[in-house]
Amino acid sequence: MNLRKLKTAAWLLSTSLVLAATPLSAAEDVAALKARVEKMEQELAEVKALLKQQVQNTASKAEVQSLQQDVAKNKSQQLELDQAESVVHLAGYGQAGYIAPEGDSGSFKATANPIFHYQYRDLLLFETELEF
Repeated sequence: MNLRKLKTAAWLLSTSLVLAATPLSAAEDVAALKARVEKMEQELAEVKALLKQQVQNTASKAEVQSLQQDVAKNKSQQLELDQAESVVHLAGYGQAGYIAPEGDSGSFKATANPIFHYQYRDLLLFETELEF
């Protein structure tokens, strides 16, 4: 979006310069010329500000190279995971509750049921569930 603003500001500046280059009629006076110059100076300042902001937002070669190295490292790690012969997975469920019978004090109750999976390639899968 900043690039679009920069292009628009550059177009406005070039249009203003073309208009400024046209011969002045006898009816234009010094005040009109000052207003046009001030407007062009303001547009130039806006273009400079946009250009400065664009330069600040641009990534340096070192930053790009660092990101490329990170991507290459992550690709090699993903390849290792894809070629793994065995996989271990932990899942499970649990619940918690509060019980308060009439005439008795209440109590909390909680259970946890972890489920363990072990898979060797696509040949073997073990699953076990513990109940607490």
